[in-house]
Amino acid sequence: MGQGGEVCEYQAGVTFGSQHSSHFCGRSLLRSSSRLIARYPVLAFDESVLERGIGMVKKERIPEHLRPWIEARRRFRLSHMHIQMARELGMNPRKFGKLANHRQEPWKAPLPIFIETIYFKRFRKEKPDRIETIAEVAAAQAAKRAAKKLAKRARKAEKLAACSGASTDTLGMPTPNTLELTQESEALSGRSS
Repeated sequence: MGQGGEVCEYQAGVTFGSQHSSHFCGRSLLRSSSRLIARYPVLAFDESVLERGIGMVKKERIPEHLRPWIEARRRFRLSHMHIQMARELGMNPRKFGKLANHRQEPWKAPLPIFIETIYFKRFRKEKPDRIETIAEVAAAQAAKRAAKKLAKRARKAEKLAACSGASTDTLGMPTPNTLELTQESEALSGRSS
């Protein structure tokens, strides 16, 4: 358009002042959509796209005890293999700073080489058999926790069924709570078989 403004590529015919046009067009539109919608209500169509979650990925929750390993991997530029080796050795990721000081203390080896050396001395192999990322470890721990929880519920249902005999109330009908727990335990035992 003329000197006064440009057409935004997301919605034809909507013009903004020339000093703002480069900020509103492109990826920055999606990043700061709530501020834009408040300022320019004609852009409300982008909010519906964001609410539906198109193009947005749900982030996995990493447990608090694994976060220092992610930070150490990023800070000291280690690979997943080196992080796993350090975890198997029982190293503390918060103490990597004094171990990775090979520039000021030239007798020290760089941290990845140091971890590989100690790992070889302890386990007599160059690298782990199977390398897992921290996200995979967190997912495995969550799955294990969920399986343990379901097994506990199944045991509790079996115990309730055994204690109550036929699990009937005063009217001779099975109680709904016991019936649901029994069905869950049967479903779990059917899966594991």
